[in-house]
Amino acid sequence: MKQNAASPRSSDRKRHDIRDLLANLIVDQKSTFWLAAFLLLLTGASEGFSIALLIPFIGLINTADETIDLSPPAGLSGGESFSIGLGVFLLAFLAIIVIRAALVHISALTSARLVQDYVKNIRMRLFDSIIHAKWSYLSGLRNADLYHAMTADIDRIQATVTVIMELIKSSILILIYLSLSLLISWRLTLAAAVIGTLLILALRPLRRRASQHGETYTSGRREQSRIISDFLDNMKITKAYSAEERFSKTLEQSMTGLRETIISFQRLSSRVNFIVQAASALALCAIVYLALTAFDMTAAGTLAILVLYFRFAPKVVQLQAHAQTLNSNMSALQNVLSHMRDAENEQEVISGSQPGSLSLKKEIRLENVSFQYDGGKQAIRGASVDIPANKITVFAGATGSGKSTLADLLMGMIAQQQGTIKIDGALLDERTIGAWRRSIGYVPQDPFLFHATIRENLMLADQEADEAALWTALRAAHAEKLVRTLPAGLDTIVGNQGQLLSGGERQRLVLARALLRKPALLILDEATSALDWEHETAIATSLKALKQELTIVMIAHRRRIIALADNIVILQDGAVIEQGPPKDLLMDGTGYLSRLENSESG
Repeated sequence: MKQNAASPRSSDRKRHDIRDLLANLIVDQKSTFWLAAFLLLLTGASEGFSIALLIPFIGLINTADETIDLSPPAGLSGGESFSIGLGVFLLAFLAIIVIRAALVHISALTSARLVQDYVKNIRMRLFDSIIHAKWSYLSGLRNADLYHAMTADIDRIQATVTVIMELIKSSILILIYLSLSLLISWRLTLAAAVIGTLLILALRPLRRRASQHGETYTSGRREQSRIISDFLDNMKITKAYSAEERFSKTLEQSMTGLRETIISFQRLSSRVNFIVQAASALALCAIVYLALTAFDMTAAGTLAILVLYFRFAPKVVQLQAHAQTLNSNMSALQNVLSHMRDAENEQEVISGSQPGSLSLKKEIRLENVSFQYDGGKQAIRGASVDIPANKITVFAGATGSGKSTLADLLMGMIAQQQGTIKIDGALLDERTIGAWRRSIGYVPQDPFLFHATIRENLMLADQEADEAALWTALRAAHAEKLVRTLPAGLDTIVGNQGQLLSGGERQRLVLARALLRKPALLILDEATSALDWEHETAIATSLKALKQELTIVMIAHRRRIIALADNIVILQDGAVIEQGPPKDLLMDGTGYLSRLENSESG
């Protein structure tokens, strides 16, 4: 799979995002981060001490001496002679190793705690930014993309944070090894540093390609999430249209492309490893040659340098591997940050929201309300509507006339760009929107139930409701008999999106859920469309009785439901063209209601 060259702007953005991630990590986990860094420093120092003790131990090779000379080896640098017994030396060495093991254990636990806490916080920050975003923003996103960002991409950020901690650890150890090497031979250390720098520069194009692979991998995984999500959300329709093979073929093509990306990345990683190992071997030969010829070092000094080299080289390899992983995972970080920034820029403004719910005693009044979706036509144009309390108001009109948009405005799901909405004279704004939503019961056209029990689905509307309240709501929605005939009653699992129930059964349960809230306003969006004549008639009777306790707004096309209306609002192309009591509207033989009456009678 061909990879495009990374642009300088893309590279700058990635570096900026890495800095943002590190800065955010430090701020979010301030005390834990610095503790983890301090423990990594202590761990590195203890390893440095253990290696430093090994250097004088080299002097015992091929000798029977049982004392360890702790002064610098001859020919390396000056210093006073100082020696200790072999037993004391071994005890000191053992103590340092035990201390180092304890530090490694504590450091690993601290780093793990830091990574998990940070990942939890960033996942919750993303989740909270999404659930508190405006509905007008959320409705334009794909659920699969959000799910992928909150799961797979966050998991890759976890790997990225882990890599950052490993980078810090490797960098500390490399600095310690270089410091020890400088004490032995600064010239040889400088030569090794030059070789390492040249290697890093030579591998830079390959690191850029790793970044490009990461972007392709993120795109491929997102595409797979979309395909699988679309299938799972529409399994029945897929089978009804015999479209299983289309989904299977599309998923296979996506997985084949992702397979090629992964193999290409593995090929790149193997190439990098080959280059690093070959360069390390070449560097080793160069160091030995320079030590014994150009710098006239003793065998003991050369051996000491080699001990450091064999500790140093794997860390350089790890450093390169971590840098490659970091570059590969940056696309996941950018995707999460992009979703987070966009959602945080689209937050609902609910400031100083009053507690509890709002009452509705008189009317809801919309005055000259207009609304336009981003990039779309004007959905509501200068609508002025009066909705009397304790009455049934029906929104009617052709498909696309603006009925559902007007209902969304009533619920405060979207905010009008012009005009006002008042509840009993109180302006619906950021100060009242929270209390107003707690006063609303909503039944959508496509009734949605979670894969849970009937009890859990109902209690979404009121978590404090007791069993008596549940049965009262079910009775009002004419769903009591249905639930009592089920073997597990209220504890019956309804299946994914309620698919174990019929459409009419789902609509009645969703209506019961709305009624459980005891709302001031009940909004039904074609909520009886899946009911048979018997149940629709029964619910119509219930609604007539309920209007004594609450205000009802219905979106409807069927004459039987429209006949329930005390007030009718007719919309056309986003404008209110008629409104008033049904008998008044029927007097005009050319109006929408008259035409509907005549068509159904015919």
